[in-house]
Amino acid sequence: AARATGQELLFVATSDHGEEFWEHGGFDHGHSLFDELLHVPLAVYRSGAEPAVVMSPVDATALFGTFLDFAGLDRGAADALPTSDASATVHGRPTLYGVRQRSVERDGWKYIVRQQNSGRRHRRVRHDPIHQLFDLRRDPREKADRMKAAPERARELHRLVVDEAVGGFPGAWYAWVGPGDEPVELSFSMTGGEGWHPDITDLPWPGQHGESPKSAMTVDREVTDDAATVRLHVSHRPTLILLEPRRSEGDVTVSLGGEPMTAVPEVTTPAELGALMDRSGGDVVVGRMAGEAR
Repeated sequence: AARATGQELLFVATSDHGEEFWEHGGFDHGHSLFDELLHVPLAVYRSGAEPAVVMSPVDATALFGTFLDFAGLDRGAADALPTSDASATVHGRPTLYGVRQRSVERDGWKYIVRQQNSGRRHRRVRHDPIHQLFDLRRDPREKADRMKAAPERARELHRLVVDEAVGGFPGAWYAWVGPGDEPVELSFSMTGGEGWHPDITDLPWPGQHGESPKSAMTVDREVTDDAATVRLHVSHRPTLILLEPRRSEGDVTVSLGGEPMTAVPEVTTPAELGALMDRSGGDVVVGRMAGEAR
């Protein structure tokens, strides 16, 4: 019909997700970031365009920018699908249920962090994250964990996961606990407001030899109608901790080892926070991300 009327046509065939059928011990979707759930068909036809096959991974969120380009509209900061192979970085966003996970794929490597998320309903939670690394060129079914064989690659990809995660937490508190051997006790206390019930996510770096940290952090909460305290016992360093408020805040104070500490100025971008982390060495730094909490 479009050809008969002389109109341009854009046709896209894709899917929102795949399905697991026990490839990694589960079924359904929304619970993991293995490729049986992330890799979906994608075919794009545009009238008058030259045929091409792009083998590098692309992000489904780039479809929107592609539609705007086709319509001749400004896509602003939105990405568009590449028209040729390129070195791409593709992120898997947090899962819908079960253990919260994040992933990143780059240069044929896939890295997954399974985070023990401390939601608002949990008074005491021990965080035992699991890191996994796969060489997709040799192991496309993601069966052989390469964490201990390629720890430097794992740490490189972990930083990409952290940068992407930070961008999704406007208005959140962050605590960077730099490298070191001694455990750290952090406390966030709020008075006033409507109660403080932040979701807490920690992103501890994998160990020097690629091992996943055990008992990386313990979270204790005390909540009343007009006050709340969140205590973090951090035993694995370095790590980045994000506290995402879900209700209006009153006055929040932070202490380190029982001594009050001063928050640094707000940071506006993941790159700015990354630079702060790099400068801090083994220090503990606490502050806020710019923006409105969700």
